[in-house]
Amino acid sequence: MLRWYNVRPALSLFACVLPTLYLWTLPLLAKAGFAVRGPDPTGVGKSVSHYISSAPATGLLAASFQWPIMQLWERHGIAYLERHCASGGDATTEKLAVRSFASLVAMLVGFGGFVTFTVTWQEKLHNFFVCLMCVGGLYHFRCLLRLGEDRGGFSGAVYLPLFAGFFGFGAVLAMVAGKHVAGVNWGYAFWAAESLGLTGIIWCTACDDYGKPVMRRLSTKRTPTVVAVTPSGDAAPGDPRSPV
Repeated sequence: MLRWYNVRPALSLFACVLPTLYLWTLPLLAKAGFAVRGPDPTGVGKSVSHYISSAPATGLLAASFQWPIMQLWERHGIAYLERHCASGGDATTEKLAVRSFASLVAMLVGFGGFVTFTVTWQEKLHNFFVCLMCVGGLYHFRCLLRLGEDRGGFSGAVYLPLFAGFFGFGAVLAMVAGKHVAGVNWGYAFWAAESLGLTGIIWCTACDDYGKPVMRRLSTKRTPTVVAVTPSGDAAPGDPRSPV
C-alpha cells in the first residue's frame, strides 16, 4: 500500500515542474496569444508582471503556485518554528527561525499583491508588492542558508533553488534601481531575473525531499517513544514466578 511519505516526493516534483515550465515559456505563450505581448509599461523591459497581466495568465500563475506556497507555509513556516523554538534550543537559532518566518510572510504577502494588483491595472501598488516580495525573498533565502548551516548543511540539490531565488530577487531589485537611476531598459534579462527568483520559491521546499537526512528532520515531527515498564512487584506472563 502506498504511503504519503512515499508519494510526496513524486507529487512535489510534478507540482513544481508545471509552474516552472509556465514561467520560462511565457514569451512563447505571449506569441501564441495566451500571455500579454509587449514590454513592461514601466519601461524596465520584458517582465513576468506584464506577461501575466491578462485574467487567464494571472489565474494560471496563481493556480500553479498553490502547491509550492502550501509547502512553504507547512515546511518553512510552521515546521521551522516548531523545530527551533518549541524544542528549547539555541537562542540565536530561535531568533533566526522567527526571522525566517517573518520574511516568509513578507515574501508571500508580496506574491499575493503581485498577482492581485497587475501592472496594467495598479502600477504603483504592483511595484510596491514586487519589491516587498523580492526583499522578503532575499532575507528568507538567506535565513534558510543559515539554518541549514546550523543543522549540518544541505545537499547540492537543495542549495540550487536557494541560490537561484536569492540571486534572482537580488537582480530584480538591482535592475529596478538601474532603471530609475540610469533609465536602462533590461529587455529579456528582467523577465529572466523575475523567473529565477520565482523558481527559487517553487523548488526550495521540493528539494527537501531529496536532501540530507537532516533536512527531513526539519519538517518531520518526532513522536516520543513510550516504553512500557513492568512494576517490580508484578510478574510478567511466562515468568517462572507468575501464577499463570
